[in-house]
Amino acid sequence: MWPLSVSLLFLLSLSLFHYSLADSVSSAVLGSSARLLCQFTPVVDAKNVEIRWFTRSFRPYVHQYKNGEDNYREQMEEFRGRTEFLKQDITQGVGTLIISNVTLADEGRYSCFYEFDNRQGEVHVELKVAAMGLNPLISIEDYQQGEITLRCESSGWYPAPAATWQDESGNNMKSSVEINNNEETGLFHVKTALRVASDSAVSCHVRNDLLGAGKQSSVQFAGSFYWRVDRSGISRFIMMAASLVVMVIVIIVTPMITIRFQRIKKLQSEIGSLKSQVSKFWDRVDGAWCKVDTRLGQVGEDRNRINIMKNCLCANKVSVMLDRGTAPAELQVEENGRSVKRPTPLDPKPENSKDGFDSCVIGTVGFTSGKHCWEVEIQDRYCSIGVAQGPQQGVVALQLYDLGHKIHLGLESDQTYRLYVLLDYEGDSVTVFRADMIKWITEKKEFKGTVYPFFEVLSSNPISLSE
Repeated sequence: MWPLSVSLLFLLSLSLFHYSLADSVSSAVLGSSARLLCQFTPVVDAKNVEIRWFTRSFRPYVHQYKNGEDNYREQMEEFRGRTEFLKQDITQGVGTLIISNVTLADEGRYSCFYEFDNRQGEVHVELKVAAMGLNPLISIEDYQQGEITLRCESSGWYPAPAATWQDESGNNMKSSVEINNNEETGLFHVKTALRVASDSAVSCHVRNDLLGAGKQSSVQFAGSFYWRVDRSGISRFIMMAASLVVMVIVIIVTPMITIRFQRIKKLQSEIGSLKSQVSKFWDRVDGAWCKVDTRLGQVGEDRNRINIMKNCLCANKVSVMLDRGTAPAELQVEENGRSVKRPTPLDPKPENSKDGFDSCVIGTVGFTSGKHCWEVEIQDRYCSIGVAQGPQQGVVALQLYDLGHKIHLGLESDQTYRLYVLLDYEGDSVTVFRADMIKWITEKKEFKGTVYPFFEVLSSNPISLSE
């Protein structure tokens, strides 16, 4: 009974431990870019996929991709301007997030939530940040009884590095190691000491195990150096005299240096305070400018809307009738000339489209100048409306089933919409205006001769014209 209980407890602990692990681990060098990979089942349409990267909570998030575009409205402040989502591989089941200018604060666990076609899942990535420090600096720290104490120091490492001394053969030598963390930068400083009593070369190695790389410095003392230091009384006298001179210089110069350092420290404090004030000032200026810029954009958009509505109101509103003689056999025009439909719908995909005017009909009245407006009612978006320069001639039409136009006007299938078509002959433009949402799309082309209202029908739902 006891072994069975132990086995069950062990399996349970393994299960819990498994679900706490990340699906993958990604590493990045401090200040460079990190690449986080999210893999899921391949999809057909990338625009139906939502991918949300987050850390501690579902929102605010690190980055969100939804409805075919990036969403920054609820992005975490520390990631603003530093994320890029690679969309080109979504249909292959890969969503990659790039985080630029990586900091130590970015290290940790990231979650990738994806949802499409009533399926959803979550992938976890552990980001580890690493920093390669400076080349080790070797110095002589002490000499006693024929042995020299060497000190090796290096700073700017993350995570905490490993430090070793090696002899000429590459064997590790026994030494003391001290590693400290800089509270301001978060980086590690390593210091190691070694006592040597031979003339063989030694080298100091500092290694970052996360990056699998390190840096080293070497030093070698000739045998004559030990002989001069250990046995020559003249050398000892010179060393004592030099030490005495140094002590005198230190006693005289230290007060002067201390005063200078105090002045420098005070000046640095004043400069830091001034920088802080200037930074706060520019932050306020930048915030005010952003508000002004946003308001100017809104005013510009409002001005465009007013101009479009003004043009529609001021234009010559015309009653358009369809020319049954220009309609192909595939189309059915009502006797009153106010409605047209296709009894057999045509799939509006590029590979099914036809050349020429097999699905088109034009109005009976043409225009050679001025501004003219007519009202059109459609029951779905699979159609094109605009103008043509006569039967079987040049067309300036807006495909409402085109992806860009659909998004701009907000049109969906199997819905009824009332639209206005505005022809500005001298302005060389045709505009389709949706009044209920104040949205429009415009095409530009130079007009020559007479132009007529133009309609392309691709579905069985009719296009109707008001009187």
